Amino acid sequence: LREVEARLQADAAGGSTLLKNLVIRLEDARILEDVAGMRKRLSQLKTINGDLLREHEIRMNSSRELAATLKELNVGVRYASRLRVGRASTNAVARCRTAIQNEDPKSLILALQNG
Repeated sequence: LREVEARLQADAAGGSTLLKNLVIRLEDARILEDVAGMRKRLSQLKTINGDLLREHEIRMNSSRELAATLKELNVGVRYASRLRVGRASTNAVARCRTAIQNEDPKSLILALQNG
C-alpha cells in the first residue's frame, strides 16, 4: 500500500505541475486575445482537473481502507494479548507490531498463534 501511495502522490505532483503550466498558457492566450487557444487550454484544464480529482478520490479511499485494515489488525493483536498474562502478553504485542511494521504476514500469524 505504501508503494501505491507513493506512486499516486508522484502522479498528483506531475498533474499539478501540468495544471500550473496550463493556467499560465491560458493567461497568455487571454492577454493575446486568442479565443481558440483559450478554449483549447480550458478544455485541457477541465480534463486534467478531473483526473486530479479522481486520483485524490482514489488516494482517500486507499487511506480509508488502510486505516480500517489497521484497526482490524489492532483488534486481533489486542485479543492475542488478552489470551496471555504479563510478560507473554507484552512479547506477543511487540512481535505482532514488528511483523506489521515489516509487512510480514507469516511472522504475524506466528506471533498471534504462539505469542
